[in-house]
Amino acid sequence: MHRIQLTSPAARVNKKELVIEEVEVVDKVDIDVLAEDLPENSPRFVILHYAVEHDDGRKSFPLVLINWAPSGSEVGMMTLHASAFILFQELVCDSTPIMIDL
Repeated sequence: MHRIQLTSPAARVNKKELVIEEVEVVDKVDIDVLAEDLPENSPRFVILHYAVEHDDGRKSFPLVLINWAPSGSEVGMMTLHASAFILFQELVCDSTPIMIDL
């Protein structure tokens, strides 16, 4: 398995103020550690980005948006999270995302 150095900001919906707020930013996170650190009962938006150096010397910085919505979350929070997802996606991604449901 390749280990890549990821930077990972995470955000959540603040139910009281009805805003999307940053929770934390982790530099050089391991993808396995990230999976263990996500809460079991609270939805999150996670953005992964990392540097890729191409054969011709160019660098690119792909973004991966993870919509973390565990089934044990409160129904009200899941509703707010789902309704904020499109807005968050539009703010973060400047291209059409690829959706993968696990």
